[in-house]
Amino acid sequence: MITPELLNYIKVELAKGRTRDELHKELMADGGWTEGDLNEAWRIAIPMQAPIIYPITAPIQNKFITPSPSVVIEPPLRSFPREKSSSRVVTAPHKSHSKVVLIILALILLALSGWFFRAPILNLWNQTVAKFENFSLPTTNKTVIEIPVIPSHPVVVTPPPSILDCGVGTSPKMGVPNSYLYNSTLSCLGQAAANCESARGVLTDEIFPSIFEVIKSGDSCNFKLSYPLNSSLLDDSGKRLAGQSISCPLSIVKAMDVSNPKSPKFTKPNIANVSKYGSDIFLYGIIGVFTENNLDLNKIQSLSCSGEYINEVISSFQK
Repeated sequence: MITPELLNYIKVELAKGRTRDELHKELMADGGWTEGDLNEAWRIAIPMQAPIIYPITAPIQNKFITPSPSVVIEPPLRSFPREKSSSRVVTAPHKSHSKVVLIILALILLALSGWFFRAPILNLWNQTVAKFENFSLPTTNKTVIEIPVIPSHPVVVTPPPSILDCGVGTSPKMGVPNSYLYNSTLSCLGQAAANCESARGVLTDEIFPSIFEVIKSGDSCNFKLSYPLNSSLLDDSGKRLAGQSISCPLSIVKAMDVSNPKSPKFTKPNIANVSKYGSDIFLYGIIGVFTENNLDLNKIQSLSCSGEYINEVISSFQK
């Protein structure tokens, strides 16, 4: 007994351009269908074709299409059953009967024409189906906007400059060479200043700023002296000195000669002696820049010095 799946399969494969002979061989060989099943399937799937009688062969189990378990083998049906001859004679007065006979004869002739011309009609059908399969609507010219692809570059993250830790030492004393000659913290800070490298150290002092920094910014180098944020020192007015600082370019630093306290001399520092150079920077920042410029705020600021500690020192000296 044929199934809707078999009919659908035959119609689809014929629409793809396959021939009836190819499908017949495939279904008989791999489908397990009988000759009677296929003849009825051809009659239903292609009504205009009469069945082609093939020799009946033993069915082979199909890998993909299997018949229903309750298969009933029926004898092949004819596509177009012939009309039984009738002994009835149609008389001329019955015109309506004549019209019916003419219509029946026309249908028989049409069926016979389809039988004799079945091959050309089937070829025409296959060609028409193939044309529809390859048919595509014409595409209109459309402006395609291409978005430029920007190549991605790896993001280079520049790490912050490392700051040299010069440790903790004691602050130098003016005119006392031993206070700086063997001071490793001052030697470290002096070396960093000579090489323009960022560094930081602590010089313990009871009065002056104790945090000593060398700061590299681009091609310039500055020194900065500041009080710790937790400093408890107070000025003459009772104001806390915590956080106050002074910052100046290293290029303005001078070595102080205080052999004559009333008239100190300022000379170019010896950068090769790094411990002495570190001491010169510290002493010039806490008092030398003020003495050399006669406590003139405008002159000191014109040297690119800044910080609240400048105003504090000038105010204290004026008092």
